[in-house]
Amino acid sequence: MIRNTIADSVVNGPVVQIGSGNVTLALSRPGYALHWVGTASTSWLPPHQRTPSYLLDTRREVVPYRSRPVEERRLEAWLAGDAPMSVLLVHGAGGSGKTRLANAFAGFAHGQGWAVAQATESASGGAVAADGVTRGEAGDGGEPVLVVVDYAERWGVDALLRMIGALPVDFPGRAVRVLLLARSGAAWPALADRLDRLPSELPEPVELGDLVAPADRHRAFADAAEAFARALGRSGGVEAVPDLSAEEYGSALTLHMSALAAAYDGHPGLADLSDHLLRHEGRFWPAESRADAADVVFLATLFGPLDTEAARDLLDRAGVSALLDWHADLYPPAPRTALAPLRPDRFGEDFVARHLRDRPRAVELFDRVPPNRRCLVVLTAAAERHEHVRAVLFDLLDRAPLLVDEADAALLELVVEHASGELCRRLLDHRLVHRLDLADVTMRLAERVAAELPADSGEADRAHVLSVLSLRMHVAGDVANAVEPAREAYRIYESLGERTPSGTTWETAMAATNLGGLLIEAGRLEEAAGPAERAYRLFSDLNRQDPANLLHLVAAIDNLAKLASERGDFDEAVGLGLLAVRALEGSDRPGHRAHLASAHNNLGRDLLQGGAVKAAVSHTREAVALARLDVAEDRAPHVDKLALYVRNLGFALQSDGDEAGALAALTEAVELSRELARMTVARMPEVAFNLARLSVVVAKRDKVRALELVREAIGIQRPPAAFRPDRHLLELADSSVLLALGQVGAGPPSDALPEALEHAFFGVRAYDHLARLGTVRREDYMPTAVAVLADVLDALGRSEEAAAFREGFASATAERPNG
Repeated sequence: MIRNTIADSVVNGPVVQIGSGNVTLALSRPGYALHWVGTASTSWLPPHQRTPSYLLDTRREVVPYRSRPVEERRLEAWLAGDAPMSVLLVHGAGGSGKTRLANAFAGFAHGQGWAVAQATESASGGAVAADGVTRGEAGDGGEPVLVVVDYAERWGVDALLRMIGALPVDFPGRAVRVLLLARSGAAWPALADRLDRLPSELPEPVELGDLVAPADRHRAFADAAEAFARALGRSGGVEAVPDLSAEEYGSALTLHMSALAAAYDGHPGLADLSDHLLRHEGRFWPAESRADAADVVFLATLFGPLDTEAARDLLDRAGVSALLDWHADLYPPAPRTALAPLRPDRFGEDFVARHLRDRPRAVELFDRVPPNRRCLVVLTAAAERHEHVRAVLFDLLDRAPLLVDEADAALLELVVEHASGELCRRLLDHRLVHRLDLADVTMRLAERVAAELPADSGEADRAHVLSVLSLRMHVAGDVANAVEPAREAYRIYESLGERTPSGTTWETAMAATNLGGLLIEAGRLEEAAGPAERAYRLFSDLNRQDPANLLHLVAAIDNLAKLASERGDFDEAVGLGLLAVRALEGSDRPGHRAHLASAHNNLGRDLLQGGAVKAAVSHTREAVALARLDVAEDRAPHVDKLALYVRNLGFALQSDGDEAGALAALTEAVELSRELARMTVARMPEVAFNLARLSVVVAKRDKVRALELVREAIGIQRPPAAFRPDRHLLELADSSVLLALGQVGAGPPSDALPEALEHAFFGVRAYDHLARLGTVRREDYMPTAVAVLADVLDALGRSEEAAAFREGFASATAERPNG
């Protein structure tokens, strides 16, 4: 069972090296850092601090830890599990005891031989100050690794995913556990949807309820009050215990706040509890400049912590920089940082709400210090409990709609639930469509705007809203339901075009492109033909009038090429691909090189499928050459396309018989995909895919090395396939068949035929299962899998069984010609 411990445990906040222990930086990357935690202490804080924020802060452990046996057993079992990597969310309301539980669990893990790190996000997006250390001693001994992420909801989603996705790359061959602490589990499905592409187990989140049952509250209150009284240097117990029957007292923080108020000889009711303690907090601020000091604490809670120079600049703009040193003395920050936020977080949020209520000038600070993502996260949390903060937040968004680009799901949930229809409409068109973490809530925003359109709204406005709704549904993965609003938008624009032929041509063309693409993706090819062809005709005319429409024309051509390819008409697809390439080759407009590279790649893909291997190699080489030019100018935005094109070049070269060229291209594709996987977990399946394809080429020279490659691929694919077989089983089946194929194909003899047989059987069973579900067509996958299985059986000397499998599959196919 977990025991309360301070030494050798994770601390939620700044830590320094103390005595013989250590707290060093494990890794410093753009946007975040991991800090190994050894022996930690809070002795660096001046001992005379007696502010409520100090006494309530879980880092200080003023009140003894109260055990949670059920949750502790769950965490211990999770730590001891067999999964190489696992990500677990523990969520509960602010003040429910998440951090105290995590601190105790981290101490337990450290005692079990785990290296324990705390992840911290950089406020500026740059690398976290490392004090010259790039890797801490605690992480270099090959120990399993536990990473604790407190306030996970305050991280940028991409930074969080990048940090988690880098762990299996940074700590290969070691068990990894990531413990996320957050207030709500609402964002977990969207996060898990992106995390399930990792080689990671994703167990059900743990929800923390009340820490203290009603029957135990008086004892817990008395223990806390006694601990606070000792810390305040006061003797004697609390004379009166308040009525603790209200459900709010099940929260550890609320109970402790009430006990601290009692230790201060106060007895406020629940409604006045925060205000009472915040008045005590203010007594430690300089009397001659208390209002300015409150501004500094307000800004620190919203924006901090920051590196020292950024903090000084922020306070300069607010006109209160003279108090930076005072703040650092009262609220000591981590080394090389300043403006530590007021903690605990809920106490800080209550202060933000109080300051906005009592000091009108506070709102004016946002004119000089514009809100950033971290500020919006804190304001959102405060707005969930304080209606006047909600009004401030919505006013900020109304005056500066671009702030929504920094929004998280919680902020947009507030907008959808509580903002005016006018604000929802203003935010509808902002650039959130590619934020996968916001896909569901932005879809609901579009649904609300569509549902609340006035009966007398114009047809063009209605069509626009439906187009946006369709796009948001598509991004959220709801292709089937995205079709109807797209169809209605197209119908409206067509109708308007009949009445005002020149007024809505562009909108009609865009709606036709959208509808055609959705119908192709939904497999409704016959329905897709009409709008796809209409989009091509319209954009052809528009592009002749204004070359700025060229990319829209190419998108329409691409839809037609996809339609032809899906129908198996590769000659038609190739012809359209050539049309797109020629259109782009004649353009000298900025930024078109990347689109030309894409067109060459798509053409090469269709040429390869149509059997024109030499031409496929030529066009794919051109795509790679163009992408290399873009990467040389600006690597980050273009390296993903380069990885795709290099991989496709490897396939084309392999089909052309150029094994050396294919080996070089696919090896580069693996390295590029690993680079991308360090930036976003969404790229982990591409690492596995490239490893598996590379193994087939390598097997002709070195079957042992090929086996290592495809085993790594399968190791990446197996956990997500178990978590979401509907999405990932096909990838795992493909790699399993490739493992078997590599061991029986051309090249040296293999010593792994029994393993190949196991994987070949798995591939056949997986394809059969997916075919029965209707996920794949049997004739597209089973012939190869059965042939590979039979070849493995032949190689093992089991020729009769091989023949039986071949004959059995042939008979089944004859009886079921359509799969």
